[in-house]
Amino acid sequence: MKQHTLLASQDDMLARLVHNLNYGDGVVILSGDQGSGRSTVALSLFEQLDTYNQAFVACPQQTTLAEIRQKIVPQFFTNPLYNNEDAISDTIVRLANGHTHSMLLVLDDADYLPQEVMDELLLLSHLQAHGIRLRIILIVKNESLLSFKRLIPKKYHAMMLPFNMQPLNLKERQELYCRLVERTEPKPALSLDLIQSFLARQSGKPDEIVGLVQQALHHPESLEHKHNTFMLKLVSSIIIVLALLIAAGFLFLDPKINMTTYLEQHDEKTNEILDPEILPSKTAQTKQEVTLPIEDIDISVEEPKPTPHIVIETASVNTIDAQPAQAHTEENAKLTESLFSLQQGTASIPKSGYTIQLAAVKNIASLTKVWQQTYSRQKLFLFKRAQGFILLLGQFPSREAAQQITEQFNLESEVWIRSWKNIPTKSMQRLILNDAI
Repeated sequence: MKQHTLLASQDDMLARLVHNLNYGDGVVILSGDQGSGRSTVALSLFEQLDTYNQAFVACPQQTTLAEIRQKIVPQFFTNPLYNNEDAISDTIVRLANGHTHSMLLVLDDADYLPQEVMDELLLLSHLQAHGIRLRIILIVKNESLLSFKRLIPKKYHAMMLPFNMQPLNLKERQELYCRLVERTEPKPALSLDLIQSFLARQSGKPDEIVGLVQQALHHPESLEHKHNTFMLKLVSSIIIVLALLIAAGFLFLDPKINMTTYLEQHDEKTNEILDPEILPSKTAQTKQEVTLPIEDIDISVEEPKPTPHIVIETASVNTIDAQPAQAHTEENAKLTESLFSLQQGTASIPKSGYTIQLAAVKNIASLTKVWQQTYSRQKLFLFKRAQGFILLLGQFPSREAAQQITEQFNLESEVWIRSWKNIPTKSMQRLILNDAI
């Protein structure tokens, strides 16, 4: 094979070998995968080193010393007369007859050589005293490299010079494929995109590309079937990986955090008004006062049961307003101005005892009917705060007294008994019903 047919990485390896052979010493071990182009590069050396006496030997399995001698000596010398029983180093020294020679011996598949053959061949690297400069290249497969090095005596280890053939990159694979196709008739009918997908999945060995060209010429349908099968498996694998990732995400998420996020998003979308201070009836019936930060409490209240004494609409406790926030604000302002007056000071606000929280709403219109019920107006407290409005009933000396009122009006499931001292009245404004109403 001529030098110009080599690919870029092969040409680079050839230049490195030529430089070493001309200016260095030692035994070269050229390794690489089967079909990586090792033999091609080694044969190209003969064109670069045409002043050398050259010998190329493809080593068979289970070879003998006599067979190797018969393959090497006739390539170095024309019509040599020699005894095949003599050591090859002695034969070369005798045939050189005192003349200076530069010799190159390439042994392909050197990993097939037995130990006794290796020992005799390595002696050829010590012929400089006889005016003979003989360089040896041992071509070995990667998978056999370790076992091959064990055959080399330790005294020769320092002389070993490793060179390794690297796989072809994608650009070189495409270039080699195009070169081979140019020499074929008829041309393969497969699309270039399909061919590139196969080249991208190869390991970079030249013989793989030769096999791809043969399949494209003689069995194109098999390549199309392989491509379709590969794409189906690839898509299936991606779907499975995505499903596992999603499942793992749900598995390791904190359910409390996940539910909180959901409720926050739900509240933003529906503009639902849920007072963070309202607690279920079981909490209201406990004997021990529970004080929690407002932002940490998230409780909904069941729909109240209508009674002949009082009617409290669901909207008075937990209202989903369908109107825009701006409409609520304007409506609240008008109703507040027309129905209520602002109580100045805090002297009339209780500081001790207990009260009953009837409702907490954002839209004050939800409370207008409550004022018309049987409660005494003197016992109702309406406060305005940043989140909306809160309606309280009475001041009782004990929790038990407040509990009796809730039982009297059947309010146990809808209200919350609170301590006045735990109500942040300083951050709220009390509203008083106008006398004209």
